[in-house]
Amino acid sequence: MGANDLTLYVSSLHLFKISLTILFCSIDGPANENFNLTKEEFNKKLLDNENLLAVVDCYADWCPPCKAIAPAIDKMAAEYSNVTFFKINVDKAFDVAQEYGIRSLPTFLIFKNGKKVGEVVGALEKILKAKIDANLTEEGGN
Repeated sequence: MGANDLTLYVSSLHLFKISLTILFCSIDGPANENFNLTKEEFNKKLLDNENLLAVVDCYADWCPPCKAIAPAIDKMAAEYSNVTFFKINVDKAFDVAQEYGIRSLPTFLIFKNGKKVGEVVGALEKILKAKIDANLTEEGGN
């Protein structure tokens, strides 16, 4: 590798680092009591959920697709007042990830009346919205 190649490589890494820094902006969004729950907290909140439908965002801090879709999830949480959104960091609540078989990130679990009725694997906003809408309209879920 010549000196010019090394300079190009270092410049590319620097640009990549800048891109990652921009991508890794905060995903916390507005303060939310349903964020970073332990398994016990999650199970209690799921059982106490006053809404018919709940969406659980299983993510990790190191996951670029999780960070990329986070603003869309925050927007959905504001848009769907009749759906409760939870965020579970699978690195901190690995028991929840194990219980629900989370193998890829992000994974969105959909619960209706406290029972898992579906999931979306991947940062697939349109598919997640369609599943939420379908579950809200089934059996008078509105």
